[in-house]
Amino acid sequence: MLSEIENTAIAKATKPSKELTAGKHEVDVTIRIQGTITKGEDYSGTVYQSVPFDRMFAVAMSKLNSTTIEAIMREALSDNAADLLERIKPQAQAAIQTLTQQTEKIQNGKTTAKLKVTKIETLTLK
Repeated sequence: MLSEIENTAIAKATKPSKELTAGKHEVDVTIRIQGTITKGEDYSGTVYQSVPFDRMFAVAMSKLNSTTIEAIMREALSDNAADLLERIKPQAQAAIQTLTQQTEKIQNGKTTAKLKVTKIETLTLK
């Protein structure tokens, strides 16, 4: 059984490879992890509740007639939509901050690590 510190060290020191090929892979490896793990204190922070964009879109569409909805969809699929997004972004962010409730939440302290991973070669006796 590994301790919380040992489990954390393994998680921090190793990262899954995106290069791993599909299939079943056998593994038998011994490694040594050495170094330092630092865990910060928990802290309180203000977070915004998530915005239900799908509901907002549905409500907006329900207020329009079919001709306007079709025009909106046509413009959204056009190449000009990216420019529109940049222009409207500040207004949308301001509206989201105004309409969402701010909530104080305890955040986990940050965990940082300075670790060295060494593979321990094993000898096979014949």
